[in-house]
Amino acid sequence: LEEIRNFLSKEKLTLNTKTRIYKNTDNFIFLGRTKNNKYAKHRTIKRKLKKQQYLYHSGKISLKSLISSMICYENLDYKLHGK
Repeated sequence: LEEIRNFLSKEKLTLNTKTRIYKNTDNFIFLGRTKNNKYAKHRTIKRKLKKQQYLYHSGKISLKSLISSMICYENLDYKLHGK
């Protein structure tokens, strides 16, 4: 983290207070994009939201995680399809 801050200070940039740094080994894909860099389809979004709701009701994820997923997917669906 200190190396990143030193690099950014040379570039005259700063980190936001909400900045989160992930390990490269996490291999996560940005929400709404596939491996081929295409956006998700409406039915895929609905399916993933249903899965998130199931995981919440079974106690595997927190309410905060469910809400953030719902907001992200709903905004993505609105951007793509206007619904």
